Amino acid sequence: MQLNNFIKSKVMTVAPGDSLDKAIAMMEEHQIHHLPVVDDGRPVGMVSDRDLLIAVGWKLEVERSLDGRRRKVIGPRRVREIMAQPVVTIDPDAEVHTAARAMAEGRFHAIPLVRRNLIVGVVTCSDLLSLYSSEGSPLALDPRLDEPVATRMHANVQTIGPKEPLHAASKMFHDLRIRHLPVASDGILMGLVSDRDVRRECGADAIEDEKAQANGGYYIGATTIIDIMTRDVETAPETLSLREAMRTMVSNEIGCLPVVRADTLVGIITETDLLRLVAMIDDDACASGKSV
Repeated sequence: MQLNNFIKSKVMTVAPGDSLDKAIAMMEEHQIHHLPVVDDGRPVGMVSDRDLLIAVGWKLEVERSLDGRRRKVIGPRRVREIMAQPVVTIDPDAEVHTAARAMAEGRFHAIPLVRRNLIVGVVTCSDLLSLYSSEGSPLALDPRLDEPVATRMHANVQTIGPKEPLHAASKMFHDLRIRHLPVASDGILMGLVSDRDVRRECGADAIEDEKAQANGGYYIGATTIIDIMTRDVETAPETLSLREAMRTMVSNEIGCLPVVRADTLVGIITETDLLRLVAMIDDDACASGKSV
């Protein structure tokens, strides 16, 4: 299947000179996590919710103002200051597996579709997983999707304790190139912390600390994992099918599923794992000459 199936009538974009307030408002209004940055219709970068979280803690300019009138605002103000560049793009005539592999290998969650240097669409990780797990979709009939998550989960799970400091999680995210850490004690799952959680806290703390110093005070925010972790975690039994795992992630807008046996953590499966499976399925279909 070609990516041009994901072309939509209107693509949400921002310009390099647009305010971060505008980017935050657009993401909240349209419930999206990524915005292509365009200059005269041409893609020049990408800005994600992760970028905004670490840069400003998802705080608007009025919340970062020292005087309430925005004459002195802490942190960056324009998209160009935080956008990722150069932007990775893909031709809309390319096959699905090309995008799935690029996302899995580059740890992207969205890629602009570009034809003749102009953005015509955006394909996201959720788009691809929805495509391969939707009821009635011929792509959801591949027998590999009936396999249990235990066949593709990471069994040697990296975890973090609830009393560990936030910087320990930040270091693990960076060093291990992961985005989710189950919080466990003696093998029992207690919660989940994501790089988004840590970025939000660190970004907000940096803003609040600078504001406090400007007023002669100091600020102490969250210091340990238990302060920011998600406690009510969506989990999967080992027998859950990969198709159902995809559906669960898409419907709950989450990037991973800890795999448990009773309350004991035995593995984890992520969007990246499922993207690799999508790429493999689509690769095989193309090699066999099947139309997908």
